[in-house]
Amino acid sequence: MIKNMKNIINNINVVQWVSLITISLILSFFNSFALSVLNDGGWGTMNGTFTVRHLLLFIILFVLFSVASIFLIFVSRSFSSEKNEFKSGFFIKISTYFESPLKTALFLIIFWGVLLLPFFPVVSGWDIVGSMHEVIDTRSADFAKNIFNIYPIANYLTDGSTTMWTNQHGAFLTAFYGLTIKYSWIITKSYLPGYLFLGLFHFSFAVYAYTKAIVFFQKNINNLIIKIVGLALIIFNPMIFLNTISLSKNPLFVSSFVLFFVLMFEIYRSNGAVSKSWMINMFTAVFIGVVAVKWALYVYAIIALIYLVIYRKVALKPVLISMFLPIFLLKISLMVLVHQGVVLQDDPIESKGIQIQQIARYVHDDPSVLTKSEYQELNKIFDMNNIGNLYSPAISDPVKSSGGGNFTDTSKLGYRYRTVKKSDWKNFNKIWLSVVKRNPQIAIDATVAQVGSYVVPSRIPLADYALTMPSDTIGHGYGSMTDAKWTYHLYHNKVRTKAIEMVFKLFNNKYVGYLLHGNFWIVVLLLMVPAFMTSFSRFTLVLPAALQIAISAMSPLANSERYTLGIVSVMPFVLMLMVFSNKKKETNG
Repeated sequence: MIKNMKNIINNINVVQWVSLITISLILSFFNSFALSVLNDGGWGTMNGTFTVRHLLLFIILFVLFSVASIFLIFVSRSFSSEKNEFKSGFFIKISTYFESPLKTALFLIIFWGVLLLPFFPVVSGWDIVGSMHEVIDTRSADFAKNIFNIYPIANYLTDGSTTMWTNQHGAFLTAFYGLTIKYSWIITKSYLPGYLFLGLFHFSFAVYAYTKAIVFFQKNINNLIIKIVGLALIIFNPMIFLNTISLSKNPLFVSSFVLFFVLMFEIYRSNGAVSKSWMINMFTAVFIGVVAVKWALYVYAIIALIYLVIYRKVALKPVLISMFLPIFLLKISLMVLVHQGVVLQDDPIESKGIQIQQIARYVHDDPSVLTKSEYQELNKIFDMNNIGNLYSPAISDPVKSSGGGNFTDTSKLGYRYRTVKKSDWKNFNKIWLSVVKRNPQIAIDATVAQVGSYVVPSRIPLADYALTMPSDTIGHGYGSMTDAKWTYHLYHNKVRTKAIEMVFKLFNNKYVGYLLHGNFWIVVLLLMVPAFMTSFSRFTLVLPAALQIAISAMSPLANSERYTLGIVSVMPFVLMLMVFSNKKKETNG
């Protein structure tokens, strides 16, 4: 084994060494120097942390991360050989069982179905409240009439418009959820049938995606140990099966991404030779993914562009039809709807999360860094008297004035969405850059506070996954709290309460909890990346998962479990894929 390890180290290429060292440096930095910011709830500073103690910790961690990454390269190469396969009749039977699509689907339906019974019929976060209230006519709460104020959209974008249909949580997903609930109410005078339909759709699509992925990987990966470990990480992870009935954008994207991921493996394994079935599945994965989350368009478009280069001679038409066509159709449709005033345009503040967090931290820590003219310019966009107090290292929503009821409290006003004009944003980037140049330390602290915990596995993520339904969706229409007690009890019973407690307890467990945490799997993914650097086409397999690390970091929340679900869900497949060897592909790039 030692001799084999030495041979593998000697065969590590330059690109692998560069990526290995770079990743280890980044991880070591955030798990040593950056802890001075993170350990204080994000309020700390890195100023004065470059001490001998921190430097020693940084060096030790760099060595450990480097060794871990080298070990994963060793696992990747040595476990890809059949001669190293662990033989066990019991495990072989399990693996063989999951090579059957029908048996796999039935197992997932029954096993996950039983585990999901306490959470019947569906779960969701507050996003669905917005989706419903933008479309339905009968609303269940007074503040629903002020939907623009809960998730603020600048009034210059809404004034004179008769529509309430926004692209805040994806225009097409909003329509799908909202119209389903609306017609459920019109036809049955209840929201429940609509939820049952949406829950069945989510669960069915998830089972289909995971079935296809599990079967394909069980058939095409040689190493039995890795196959069984990967299978267990998929089947028993509550973050995976709970989100199969979650009516939210991120869980729906996860199912599309799992399907997309296995299709990437298929085209890689076949060197570009794909079938009509592959094209239909890829079209479906891309279409649903882009409908689910807006940023999926960029992830899938990047991979599509790469495939045009890699497989242009053998799969040009399939890539154009199955990947570019759904992106084009959805993008053009949205542009037309926005242009016609049917859908409201996105507010520019949504793309400036980290920047506005930095500005708010400057106001909180050192407002004197702003000149009088800069202060006045920014005061047109933000209430500068408030944003310092509203600033939270963990979430950018307070500065954006987001949150039910906040619009009635002037002290909670951060973003001046009622009075801001498009022209007020003209100098924002210039002012931001000027301030950062004057005092980069505060900008660094704000950035570390916002993104750092995503690569520090010792930090327990924010448990922002849904395990119930907002009260706003189970009152009026869904079933009155007094007139339909059986409906009310679906979400208020001892079994459900106990199940929720068990999930949170497992999530916060200092041992098992790591396997559920998005930031743990982000670190594992980063350490795995060098193992995939043997060729560009092989690296492409993990690129979409790696891109989601950056997307998570730019989300409104620090260390959110919800924004890392895509990574959590495909990492068992990445583990199995790591030991797959396509020697012809890797020698030809």
